[in-house]
Amino acid sequence: MFYVFTDSPSKERGRLGIDTSVGTGPFKLESFQRGSTMKMVKNPDYWEKGLPYLDGIQIDSVAEVTSQVAAIKARKAQVVFNADIPAGAQLRDEGYPINSVPGSLIMLSFDTKNKKILSDKRVRQAVEYAVDKEGICSGPGLNMFKPIYQIVPEISSAYNKACPPRKYDPAKAKQLLAEAGYPNGFTFKAFFRDTFWREGIVAIQDYLAKVGIKMDVQFVGASALSAIILQGKIEPGLDPK
Repeated sequence: MFYVFTDSPSKERGRLGIDTSVGTGPFKLESFQRGSTMKMVKNPDYWEKGLPYLDGIQIDSVAEVTSQVAAIKARKAQVVFNADIPAGAQLRDEGYPINSVPGSLIMLSFDTKNKKILSDKRVRQAVEYAVDKEGICSGPGLNMFKPIYQIVPEISSAYNKACPPRKYDPAKAKQLLAEAGYPNGFTFKAFFRDTFWREGIVAIQDYLAKVGIKMDVQFVGASALSAIILQGKIEPGLDPK
């Protein structure tokens, strides 16, 4: 049996494709206890003969990060899924292998349709120039991240090597804001999942504040964030000016 420790197995059901729906995956759901344990067993009817190699997988909910790390060191688990940044860095520095997801991005997505300020590309460019991505990756990111300057990573076939990166340049950010008509900056709301990497968001918030941009951060639950996105506006009735 292969053991995985995560903060909440109930979150992983959809991601792993093991809900009550019928599928053709390598494992079948054997039992599920919300907030506790999820067990899966090998699917004898899996389409590719000889696979999977494992007899089963068990995902246990261990919310406390210290306990997750201790479980790995005591060999009570083989994987910590979605380990937080400090825990991941600690295990990495102690020689444990870290598996990452190539192409996974952390980015700000702007409501350019309903927010006039953010519809100006000079403003969006100013936001990028204002944020020290290298500093965030090496600082609160503990070198667990790599800075990126396009919507796709360098490993992607869509990556454009001829596109110059907008490196950290607060003076350039202020210049662009002035050209766009916002020499004193502006305020905008930004919504994030309440389980998201808060240290990184706070760092972005601090960098933007230095050029006069106030990012009003709101951490919300998954359902609330989905509702915000689906309604087509960050806020119902938001003044687009």
